[in-house]
Amino acid sequence: MYNNFKFIITMMLCFYANHFQAQTTENQSRLQGIENPVITETTIHFTYNPEGGPLEGLAKIEGVVYLFKDYKWEIADVKLNKNNTVWDGEFTIPKNCAFLAFKFLSNTDQGIVTDTNVDAGFIYAPLNKEGGKSPGSDLAWGTFRNAKFNQEFGNYFKDFTISDEASEFWIKKEIKDHADKFPFFIATYIKLAEIRKPDDYVPLGNSLLTRFLKDYPNLSESQYIDVKNLFAFTLKNQHVSDSLQEIIINKFPKGIEKRFLEYQKLNTITNVSEKVVSIQKFLANFPCNESVPEDQNYIYNKIYQDLFSIYFEAKAYNEIEAIIPNMTFYSLNDSYHNNISKAFHFKTVDSRILLKLSKLMINQMMNKTEDLSYMSGLYWSPNQAKQNAVYQLDLKLNTHIKLLYAEGEYSDALTFFDVFSSDAQYSNSATNELNMFIAEKLNEPTLPILKKSASKNALTPLMIERLKEQYIKSGHKEDGFDLYLEGLKTKNVFDISESLKSRLINIACPKFTLEDSKRNPVEISANQNEILVVDFWATWCGPCKKSFPGMKMTVDKFKNDPNVRFYFISTMETREGYIEEAEAYMKEKAYHFNLLYDLKPTENHTNNATFKNFASIFNSSGIPRKVVVKNGRIRYTSEGYSGNPSELSDELNAVIEILKAENN
Repeated sequence: MYNNFKFIITMMLCFYANHFQAQTTENQSRLQGIENPVITETTIHFTYNPEGGPLEGLAKIEGVVYLFKDYKWEIADVKLNKNNTVWDGEFTIPKNCAFLAFKFLSNTDQGIVTDTNVDAGFIYAPLNKEGGKSPGSDLAWGTFRNAKFNQEFGNYFKDFTISDEASEFWIKKEIKDHADKFPFFIATYIKLAEIRKPDDYVPLGNSLLTRFLKDYPNLSESQYIDVKNLFAFTLKNQHVSDSLQEIIINKFPKGIEKRFLEYQKLNTITNVSEKVVSIQKFLANFPCNESVPEDQNYIYNKIYQDLFSIYFEAKAYNEIEAIIPNMTFYSLNDSYHNNISKAFHFKTVDSRILLKLSKLMINQMMNKTEDLSYMSGLYWSPNQAKQNAVYQLDLKLNTHIKLLYAEGEYSDALTFFDVFSSDAQYSNSATNELNMFIAEKLNEPTLPILKKSASKNALTPLMIERLKEQYIKSGHKEDGFDLYLEGLKTKNVFDISESLKSRLINIACPKFTLEDSKRNPVEISANQNEILVVDFWATWCGPCKKSFPGMKMTVDKFKNDPNVRFYFISTMETREGYIEEAEAYMKEKAYHFNLLYDLKPTENHTNNATFKNFASIFNSSGIPRKVVVKNGRIRYTSEGYSGNPSELSDELNAVIEILKAENN
């Protein structure tokens, strides 16, 4: 058996040792303190210095590590603590770990920014306590660094890749040194054959896998499945694949393959009653327990979501209550969103019923934020999966509190504001306003709520009025309120302005092709140094409308400034009567905005003649889209809405003041 897969000769071992060590000690200037060789079952301590790299100046940095252990890739978290301008880190290298690749990242407003050492990688090949390499070391070294093999690592390398020849060397060396482990990476070798011999890999692969099955008769189920899938999807040999499937099912009648096949059958059932019975039978035959591999957890998440929705539609609320304890955070969260939140929003189910279910679900979700049900492959680390669960819980708490408020359970509602994560507490203006209303209902003081909301710049116009009333009532003069409010904010006007200066742009502004409510053509032009603030929105766009209170605050601030003008342009409308609908909405909400309408190009039925040119510039057609123009040049833009009127207003106010100051 050994000789069947002994593909390389024993020369170059000296070269291998020297080359391998040299590669792991490349310049890793931002990661200091790790001495080669690193040893498994020990804790390494290091310092990460973001200076000079893509994470320089960012307040929050995380670390993850991709590791290869027992011939499986895993992702783990790196413990980081900030120490002045650097980060002290530590990581315990597990037993049998054959390869490590560190990645440092930060979640910013512009997306996730990563540092992998200027595409060189922060990579190490640990030795075991006896000084030898763990099985899998050569395999990982030869595949992680090749772009054709490393698609699952979140674009760890952007441009760097080793050659296919180099990968072949390391993979074959792995086979030579660990032929008994070949079943763990047979798929990698077939992929290598496909890459290296694209014209011959099908007959070569069929021959190799046929011989492989004879030489390795005692495969695990997952290894049998790997070979079956290679025949089916890589070699397109369905006949052999089907034969292997029969062998797998006979050998493992309650195993991975049978579970998957039975799940597929469930998805073909359209009759609701039959589907419920079939789901119950499936759960009895294939219970969700420790034997279920991680990559099949999705089956149970989906099954319970389907069951929840079926019961919810049928008003079988007792059945829902019975399955809630068996659901993961993932399935609870999706079921809450798709059923509870939507039913409450559209008022299709009595809020008392929704609240009863919500109480059970929120309680379970609070206890399951660390169940790692969001872990899937290498997409998220354990900490990232937990963070996402906490974020999702924060969103559902908003609905839960609204349900409690709707049913007059004010005292209980007030307690749930303390359940929010530290990032979410007082960060949403609509939630903060509800907090204020509940406190008023209970005759509780509202000033602490208003101050904490102001600290995160998450105030509605009504909350600002309430805060001003209390400020004046305490003996202060009204003309000092703006300065008082500014002092409450964690980020003041100066901080915001400095941050926004780096986001200013200078791009030629496309022509505005517009009309008014009477279908009369309108041209927008500006005098020298005049500033135009344009808000692209649509009647169907919820976030667009939600941003209007913040826009009104800025419009009111500059209403007497002749050099600042605002235009609200309705765009991407598809239904008839959108002009009348837009005019009616503005009248209903008492918004006295300068409202104009995009024109319809002749080639379609959507009024986006102007906006499509802006979308082309920004590579996005998302709205709301704010655009600030000066002297015919786009100087600032933003997409979406944070949810906080005061934050939006401060942002635009700061941009306008920066641009006005350029005249001086």
